[in-house]
Amino acid sequence: MGAIHKALAVGAMLVAAGGASAVTATASLNNVQVLVFDLTPLDGIAPSFSVLSSSNYASAYTQSGLNVWNSDSPAAVHLTATGLDLAGASNGSGVNLGSYSLTASASDTALSTYGYAYASISANFQIEVGAGTLVLITADSSVAADASGAVNGTYVYGTSQLQFYNWNDGISSNSNGYLQAYTGLNYGNLSPSASGSVSASFANFGASTVTGNLGLYAQAGTSTPMAPVPEPSSAAMLLSGLGVAFGLAFRRRERRA
Repeated sequence: MGAIHKALAVGAMLVAAGGASAVTATASLNNVQVLVFDLTPLDGIAPSFSVLSSSNYASAYTQSGLNVWNSDSPAAVHLTATGLDLAGASNGSGVNLGSYSLTASASDTALSTYGYAYASISANFQIEVGAGTLVLITADSSVAADASGAVNGTYVYGTSQLQFYNWNDGISSNSNGYLQAYTGLNYGNLSPSASGSVSASFANFGASTVTGNLGLYAQAGTSTPMAPVPEPSSAAMLLSGLGVAFGLAFRRRERRA
């Protein structure tokens, strides 16, 4: 086999091997439930919880500069490029928490091309919690990450989360819940996954109604080392070297002929 044919054969094998590599991640959050409890049952005031407004946000982003976003209700994104697929949606609208379901997914088969890349989905609510009220939010979640086809320096994750935030009254407490699958080439488990219930709670110990925010999140992402871009001088030297190599190969063929 001639030098040129050998080079082409090696290149074909590398392309085939690269196409077989892949890292993927998924995350979902659904079946949101709200439970309300009375912290002061003897005061004669019924516990209360209400959602005042809602907003959705979906984005897909890569370190290499590709990005899309959407803030409709419901909101969805889908970003595709050679070897890359990022998608997600927040399916829900209005103030009915039970109508919301979030999904996110990421797949990268063009390793060392896009750097870190993710699909991030959220549903955000302004809420009101009555005096002496404990609110418990639960949801079903599923997350998975697979780095079986990874290269060195690759990390993959799927995360779902419930979070209360922006409370400044000084007489409340809250907890946030999340579920995550995270892995990389140096981890013992290259394809972790989990499913179950996540929960978050907020307690208003005061004598007045307070307002704040609740967030639902799902994110799936990959992080691969980006191949360095050669300097112009290095690229010219490389092309020059390849030209010499191919020239020598042609001369050998002519002499044999």
